[in-house]
Amino acid sequence: MTDREMAQKLINNFRLNVAEENKTTINLHLAKQCAIVCLDELIWFACAYHQKQFFERVKDEVNKM
Repeated sequence: MTDREMAQKLINNFRLNVAEENKTTINLHLAKQCAIVCLDELIWFACAYHQKQFFERVKDEVNKM
């Protein structure tokens, strides 16, 4: 999975799961903010496992969308 594909997947998951749970939709901006918070946590955790660069690139892709 590419960085961009992972970024899109995270955003879509937040949009769909929140919509399903709340019977409503959330806008792209809010979905991106949720994805960024998630990625910040993953980046912090991944530092110990040498995956930090991948998640930082995914976060960059989320910001571009």
